[in-house]
Amino acid sequence: MTSVRLEPADDATAVTATQLRSVVDRLITAGHWTVGEPEILIVADAGYDVTRLAFILADLSVILLGRLRSDRVLRLSASPRPPGTNGRASTSSTPSGCSSRPWAGTARRSGPRKRRIAGVGRAGIVVLVVGR
Repeated sequence: MTSVRLEPADDATAVTATQLRSVVDRLITAGHWTVGEPEILIVADAGYDVTRLAFILADLSVILLGRLRSDRVLRLSASPRPPGTNGRASTSSTPSGCSSRPWAGTARRSGPRKRRIAGVGRAGIVVLVVGR
């Protein structure tokens, strides 16, 4: 992936999506991925808008995985206020109770798998092609 200097008016997510689309196209052209193989895994650092990237790249056979910041707190929506309550409404409720290790106890696939790192950028994105 080539680094691009962004101007103040540039949309960083749109530029990133264009770069990722280019990397995926080059992987397909080079024969490193074909239809029927597992999706290409794209791992992004915490600074990327992974939700919007997933929307923009929805037509590609990719899975986007974004890292959350270590100080991020996930909260459920605020509960409704009882009638007659005075004061300012709460903006959030208690933390969602997500496990700090959500992967603990999950089953792993058996058998050897080939992994090829297709592109590592200085900006914190890794594109991984995993095959059987």
